[in-house]
Amino acid sequence: MAQLFELRGSKRVTLEKRLGIGRESLRRSLKALVELGLVSRNPGYGHPMRPEYILTDAGLAIGESSHAIVACARGLSVEALAYQKWSLPVLDSLGCGITRFGGIQKRLPSVTSRALSLSLKGLHRETLTSRTVADGYPPVSSYALAPRGRELAQLTAELRRSLTIDQER
Repeated sequence: MAQLFELRGSKRVTLEKRLGIGRESLRRSLKALVELGLVSRNPGYGHPMRPEYILTDAGLAIGESSHAIVACARGLSVEALAYQKWSLPVLDSLGCGITRFGGIQKRLPSVTSRALSLSLKGLHRETLTSRTVADGYPPVSSYALAPRGRELAQLTAELRRSLTIDQER
């Protein structure tokens, strides 16, 4: 969405190269965005200079929010981490305060333990989150947003709220 917003529409090949993702993954993503009514195929496509996919009116607002998230991630030098599937949802779930691993899993029911663990490690490595281990048996880990991750989490929460509002309409 952010790339489509930034480029004002794009060809599939351009998106593949800019995002560094495979053809099939991009195809599934574009198909889902078309089904949600956020992206459409350009009705005037056919000329080599015209974009193949464009944002719909509904997609423009979300594209703008997505672009702000990517710009913030670039500013923090964590753009690659922001493109990983679970990084931003995990960051958003930590916006509620200090949370244990199980609490995050409850907020994100479709995340696997392994994916959550890898996301938390990546976010901690980039100092976007903090991890506290309490003494005791068994040791208990708690996760929270670090100051560096607050702006990115706030932008992610705003995007989630706008998506929720759009789905209710």
